[in-house]
Amino acid sequence: MTRIAGLLLVAALALVALRAEAQIDLLASDPLLAAAYEGDTRKTRELLARGKSANVIDSDKRTALMWASFEGHVDTVEIILKYRVRIDQEDRLGNTALYYAADRDRLAVVEVLIAGGATVDAENRDGRTPLMTAVQSGHESVVEVLIAADADVNHADYTGRSVLDWAREGRSRRIVQMLEGAGAG
Repeated sequence: MTRIAGLLLVAALALVALRAEAQIDLLASDPLLAAAYEGDTRKTRELLARGKSANVIDSDKRTALMWASFEGHVDTVEIILKYRVRIDQEDRLGNTALYYAADRDRLAVVEVLIAGGATVDAENRDGRTPLMTAVQSGHESVVEVLIAADADVNHADYTGRSVLDWAREGRSRRIVQMLEGAGAG
């Protein structure tokens, strides 16, 4: 490794560490966000029962529901859904809790969010949907559940790339077959 490449690697690692530290500090500033991130069901339930708003956001407009969904804490997600949460709240990127669950292959959370009324075809700022991110990431089970929930298999993002385009780029024959079987063209 050259000296420059080594310095770039060290700088990149330092930036990642700073971002992680900033996020941890941010979560620590709000107990509900921290509890949701950690999957602490007891603390989450206690805070919400005491009147803490389920719709509190961090500096990136992410909610406790988003953090619990991102981390795959299905029990915490179920608790939060009982407290007048805006299930389709968008963060700064336009992503919803369902988008994060689909992106991270959190099948049980995806199922709970859909059952709770999450908008299956919510678009983020790039025009991408939860189905598109699940397809791109190769999460077959999540793709199957989203298709069963009537996700738009012919949706295209703002660049014109369709769900099927993303599937073909991901090289998952099974996902391409699932989409074509659901009417993608």
